[in-house]
Amino acid sequence: MWSNEQKGRVAVYRKAAGLGEFQYRALMTQLTGVASSTAPGLTQADFDHVMPALEALAEESIALGETERPRQIQDLHYWRTRAPAKGKATTRQLHAIREAWDKLAIRLPEQKRTVGYLLAMAAKAGARVATLSDLTVWQAGLLLNALYGRLTDGMVAEDRHG
Repeated sequence: MWSNEQKGRVAVYRKAAGLGEFQYRALMTQLTGVASSTAPGLTQADFDHVMPALEALAEESIALGETERPRQIQDLHYWRTRAPAKGKATTRQLHAIREAWDKLAIRLPEQKRTVGYLLAMAAKAGARVATLSDLTVWQAGLLLNALYGRLTDGMVAEDRHG
């Protein structure tokens, strides 16, 4: 379920896009499978999918003079810039990977604290990519599981020896 803050953002962009109730519900149904931002079961991924679409509609409506730009919208390209290409890892996933890697790297010998080693871990987990930004959502999940597994294994080993 979306937070009240997320529902509020959707409402601001919906108004800026000039969407009536029917148009809004049709868009929500097309993008999320449900007709309202208050529906239970909506996920962060749904929000990340809806906001770029609303933003594009708002930009068009504002450019045509059909609606005014609300003061809450400072950057009319924020959501579209933030959203990854379809199927690519989200910024949240990439941040979580970096965070987990930073925690693991301090436990590794210095020669293994490289991007190459991280990419080798990704490949071993089933995500063969040239850079982290090439990861798909699924591959990012595989890499996160591998990183969390290594962290957990390392903490268990430290508990046994320390």
